[in-house]
Amino acid sequence: MRKLIAGYPSRQDSLNTKISMASLWCVLFCCWSFNIYAQEDQNLSRAYAAFDYQIGEQNMELYNGPLLIEKFENRTNTHPYFLIDGFSKGKVVFKGQPYFDQNIKYNTFSDQLVITPKYNASALVVKLVKEHVSEFHIQDHHFIRLPNTSSNGVDPGYLELIAKGKERMLLKKHGKKKNDIRGEELVITEYTETTDYFIYHNKELYKANSKRQWKDLFPEQTKTVNKVYKDLRKAYGKDQDTFYNLLFLELTK
Repeated sequence: MRKLIAGYPSRQDSLNTKISMASLWCVLFCCWSFNIYAQEDQNLSRAYAAFDYQIGEQNMELYNGPLLIEKFENRTNTHPYFLIDGFSKGKVVFKGQPYFDQNIKYNTFSDQLVITPKYNASALVVKLVKEHVSEFHIQDHHFIRLPNTSSNGVDPGYLELIAKGKERMLLKKHGKKKNDIRGEELVITEYTETTDYFIYHNKELYKANSKRQWKDLFPEQTKTVNKVYKDLRKAYGKDQDTFYNLLFLELTK
């Protein structure tokens, strides 16, 4: 019955018997009439949330994944997750269906997105099957999954979308390295961040971490690459996301 909302197909046909057509329309009417001047995405989020609450989290396919069992680590003040160690509210598109206001966190060391039911704070943590996740939003960052690149067949995992043009995308890969520091009595684990920038073009990923790599990707615009690097060298040192975004927009305009 979710296909009634904004053209999305139903999550599970078996759930259709769990809620009547009348109650579903009542839920949708209450959500849409709550604030008719709100943005469409906000209304859609409320409608889906009401629907999910009606069918119950135990019936949602989103949570039917393997459980996360984390090994204890004596860590420094670092952790393997994106931005913060705890859960954040975010949106997940799972098997083509959007799920709003979910409790998620992204392990950039293992490239694993995990979730815990939002209506049950004491519930176990579930690992989302990566092949079923096409995108997610967390802390105002948008991550996507690409098909395997044809060059080596390796799954690049989750990539943050920085900018999108007509034929290319600028993407960022977040990662973390793990270092075990052995002491006399225990091992202390420390995580350090790693980043790589990529251009996605014609179903291929190309590294874009240096001036030389950008020139190789845009051989007819080497002068533009040189000029941007010269004019915005301070931005490069302070905020590489902004720098590469401006460079990408200049080269693809």
